[in-house]
Amino acid sequence: MVAPLVKNRAMIRVSVGGWVFAPWRGTFYPPGLPQSRELEYASRQLTAIEINSTFYGSQKPASFRRRRDETALLEFSGSIAYQLSAQRPCRFSP
Repeated sequence: MVAPLVKNRAMIRVSVGGWVFAPWRGTFYPPGLPQSRELEYASRQLTAIEINSTFYGSQKPASFRRRRDETALLEFSGSIAYQLSAQRPCRFSP
């Protein structure tokens, strides 16, 4: 059975720009948590996380699958590649 379409419903998710931050260790992250488990932990505390590495270069599908497998139900957002966003001026045409 298909759920009925809900109109005019918006979901706002607050995201952080990554998950590897040394100042978070021992404050946001529990003391002693291995860095390799920080994404897993953060995914259970937040509703969305930005994958900053997409800003610096393309990622292999396997890296996205690994992140998906390490996380709870979570939304990821990717950054637009540096080559597209920082090197070329934006031109909008009306």
